[in-house]
Amino acid sequence: MESGQTKAPQPRRFMGRSVMEFIISGQAGVFASLKPAALYSLDGEAPVALKGHNLGLAFHGCSDTKRIAVHSVDQARRECELSWAKDRSLRCILLFLDPTEEPSDRLEFAECAEELIRDFSTRAFLLDQLSCSPLPDLTDFTLVANIKTSCPETWSILDEVLANQPIIRTVSEALQNKLKEFLDDPKQRAAMFDALRVRVSVRWHSYERRTSTSTAGISGTSLSRLRRAL
Repeated sequence: MESGQTKAPQPRRFMGRSVMEFIISGQAGVFASLKPAALYSLDGEAPVALKGHNLGLAFHGCSDTKRIAVHSVDQARRECELSWAKDRSLRCILLFLDPTEEPSDRLEFAECAEELIRDFSTRAFLLDQLSCSPLPDLTDFTLVANIKTSCPETWSILDEVLANQPIIRTVSEALQNKLKEFLDDPKQRAAMFDALRVRVSVRWHSYERRTSTSTAGISGTSLSRLRRAL
């Protein structure tokens, strides 16, 4: 350690119990212990000591922050890694469907999504998120057929979401119309809709919920670049 560099103290165990509290964010790709306040990255670098009142700055703009109680720093890291994989796999699928992206880049995003789905079992999360509301009208499905063989998990998710668009749209519109009966303020309706839509399941097919958080295969070139870029 360089002279003058402050090493972050290790999180304390609370009241004699082997439980530690952390805040994690997959969007930011960082997690922080509360007592003592220290910020950890997923890159394995040494934690950085923080002032308690500066803790929130590390998660500024993130909508996926959550507070967890775990038994070790490694467990907190695994939880954050899984949250990171969920966020990045969703981003990759949305970029794959974006017609403004280059076709070659879109196919690479599909490959990245496939690796994340396989290594972190994010299928259930992706189906939940992509089934919450209709996809935008400009969504481009023209390349979906191209990935049926190379990215079967990604293709399967998109095939199911595309098939369910009519019922997703029907449920979404019904929910918004019902909210209009109770809330006059458009901002309040929008906030309530966002809060409720994630609870509405509109999928017809069952799927296996796996819990593995293995990091095998995440060292691939595409995912290394993705970790830095997204």
